[in-house]
Formats: sequence, structure tokens, C-alpha cells
Amino acid sequence: MHNDLRALGQRLAAGDENAFEQVVRHFEGDVGRLARRLLGFRGGNDADDVVQEVFVKVYLKRRSFRGASSLRTWLMHVTVNCVRSMQRRRILRLEMLWRSKPPQSACVDEGAIISERGRQAREAVARLTGKDREAVVLHYLEEMPVGLVAEIMGTSEGSVMVRLHRARKKLADMLRGPNDE
Repeated sequence: MHNDLRALGQRLAAGDENAFEQVVRHFEGDVGRLARRLLGFRGGNDADDVVQEVFVKVYLKRRSFRGASSLRTWLMHVTVNCVRSMQRRRILRLEMLWRSKPPQSACVDEGAIISERGRQAREAVARLTGKDREAVVLHYLEEMPVGLVAEIMGTSEGSVMVRLHRARKKLADMLRGPNDE
């Protein structure tokens, strides 16, 4: 399988249209799952938009894939960058909206699909800062080794370890109930 993906990456970089379609079919689920998790489990249209943006970027930049990292690692890196871009755009839109009219309270009704504790854990992960959430999602939820997380995030392994340690402490504090002290 590893050699097949390496060959697929080479065909993609050579401009093979069929290879691009295979990349989309093979990695669409992974890209979507990572996008939903990085977006704080909101999923929905935002995650779908990220998936589309990732594959548009992959198509446009396919000839720049050199195989220095695996095809999957490259796609995860592109996904992280697309989520970061979407979050920056969202912040700018919120700032413009904030300036144009006073904030109104919103009531969000989340469906209780899984247990309350699971919902609390997802919300806690969603409240982590962007890079802490990225490290947690990539390492714990996507089950990637620290070295690969560092490569995808464009940082050192030590930095990832610090982020993971800090994020675990923040998550523990957020999830601690009033009777847990």
C-alpha cells in the first residue's frame, strides 16, 4: 500500500488527472474527519467547504508535490492550513459584523447524540486555542506520532510536546466538575 501511495503521489505530481481522482477518493474521508475535528467538531458546511478547498489547492499545486513527505502527510498539512485560513476569515467576518451592529445573544441547541460527557469533551477541545487544538486532534484523535504532528504543523517535536502537555492540563481543568476538587 505504501508503494502504491508513493506511485500515486508521483503520478499526481506529473499531472495525471486519473491520479488526482484517486487521491480524492482515497483521502476525502481523512481530510473531512480532520477538518471537522480541527473546526471543533462543528462539521457541517464548514468542514465540507474545507474539504473542497483542500482538493482545489491540491489540484492547483499538484505539480509542487515532491514526495519529501508522504502524500497523506502533505494532504494533512494542506488541510490544517485551509482550516487556519477559514478561521482567520471567520474572525474577520465576525469583527466586521461586530462593528456593524451590536451583539445579540444566540441560543445554540446541540443535539445530544452521544453522552453528556462526550459532548463536554468535544466542547472542551473546541475551546482550546487553534494550535493546541491542532496538536490534540492530530496526536490523540488522528493517532499520529509526535514527529508527524510536528511536520504537519511546521514546528519542532518539543513544541508539539509542550502544546500537548499544556492542552491536557487545560482540558482536565475544563472537564473537572464542581465536585471533583
